[in-house]
Amino acid sequence: MSAGEKQILVFSDKFHHHSYGPRHPLKVERLRLTMDLMEDYGIFDTASQPWVEARKAGEQDVLLIHSPEYLEILKTANSGRVPSQAWKFGLGSGDNPLFPGLYDWSLRVTGATLECIRQVLNENREIAFNIAGGLHHATQRQASGFCYLNDPAIGIAKMVRDGLRVVYLNIDVHHGDGVEAAFYNTDQVLTVSLHQHGHTLFPGTGFPDNMGQGPGVCSQFTLGAGNQTSMGI
Repeated sequence: MSAGEKQILVFSDKFHHHSYGPRHPLKVERLRLTMDLMEDYGIFDTASQPWVEARKAGEQDVLLIHSPEYLEILKTANSGRVPSQAWKFGLGSGDNPLFPGLYDWSLRVTGATLECIRQVLNENREIAFNIAGGLHHATQRQASGFCYLNDPAIGIAKMVRDGLRVVYLNIDVHHGDGVEAAFYNTDQVLTVSLHQHGHTLFPGTGFPDNMGQGPGVCSQFTLGAGNQTSMGI
């Protein structure tokens, strides 16, 4: 992908250095397989580097969403050790296993999202894609639904810090609960989530009456940035 193109892919071969385990449904290797398939179909311009390298996010950005205490727990788990009371932070369950490098993996995925934002804001891109991103369930101090760091929320928080107002559209069978929760009380972010009904699918949230709180309240007449809305279908 050349510098003049309006779309960019952010990726790293280092993604597949990590694994949730052989029995876990999230298979990190699918990322590399997808890239290989795109290359075989001739989607990439082989005359140039076909993607921008994803680098790890800095902790100062991660702390815009996640608590210092939670990050310390992730650092302990990163070495392969089981943190004390890991279960309190959503770690060690079937969904969120402990594995060596889980924090490194999460920082790189988040860094890819931040690079996508930089490409759009600073490099005149119209579309930037992080193939590994969208880990939208993690909350301030808890892993959830395969997600240890909430890369969309961190990216949005960084844009808000820089003075931007953001629309986040979640199109997924699962409710984008972590992102919605992070911005439920602000008038700087509009979150819209289209997903299967919370009564029938994880995480069991995301109903039409989730319309924000305080400055983030959304009414049917004032759907603008800073409001929240969910639709379970």
